[in-house]
Amino acid sequence: MYERTIRFGLCVTPDIDDVAGAVALARAADDGGLDLLGIQDHPYYPEFLDTLSLVAYLGALTTRVRLLTDVANLGVRPVPMLAKTAASLDALTGGRFELGIGSGASPEGVASLGGRPLGGAAAVNHVAAALRDLRETQPAPLWVGAHGTRMLGVIGQLADGWICPLNAYVPPSAVPERQAAIDRAASEAGRTASDVRRLYNVLGAIDGDGDQGLFGTSEHWARTLAGWTGELGFDTFVFWPTTSHLNQARRFIDEVVPRVRELMAGPDRHQGRAT
Repeated sequence: MYERTIRFGLCVTPDIDDVAGAVALARAADDGGLDLLGIQDHPYYPEFLDTLSLVAYLGALTTRVRLLTDVANLGVRPVPMLAKTAASLDALTGGRFELGIGSGASPEGVASLGGRPLGGAAAVNHVAAALRDLRETQPAPLWVGAHGTRMLGVIGQLADGWICPLNAYVPPSAVPERQAAIDRAASEAGRTASDVRRLYNVLGAIDGDGDQGLFGTSEHWARTLAGWTGELGFDTFVFWPTTSHLNQARRFIDEVVPRVRELMAGPDRHQGRAT
């Protein structure tokens, strides 16, 4: 829809008790030709590593895959220090860092770390100001994770990319109106819709079952992602496996990704089911 090169990524959970698992996933993604590692940022969870530290660690163990904060919590990360860290990570990884930011999903968690919970217009204004400040100080692409109308307007005006929350929270049926909000804001700011990349965090399992997310065969996955590219406008997908993470990652790399590329390149391009 926006004529962007399609990219694929893998979620790495910053589990403090499974560093080996995170390393195995990162190496599988790097060796398997994936484009991104997406790492969530919830520093108030005691069972989680610090996300930016994990980015640096995995960056040193990989050579090709890019690393994305999915997304850095502005409630606990002052913008000047985040800018310094982002610029450092970009330099340390040879230009492989991409910065995703958000206002923060847990006000209680933010407050527990002495941060400033953000909400409503204050959150929108803070993210807009952060994007302007970050743009002046570091080169990494700037993404914003959000789904509210006002924040989507900020993305259209100022960001390099939109990170859509998990498909379990923002289902495909809710995407078109959000894409349209970004497009309108981009146009009003003198930009084009294709100036903004579009990333979907996809929860589910290949040949698995569940109540929320994408489940089914690898062919079903491939046709669905191809459909979400053509019908919903996404150009980047980050896979969040619900089970057997390394096995699921390998199946995504070996079975789903090449089939999506095949579908997108063939005469039936954009066909699929946006389920």
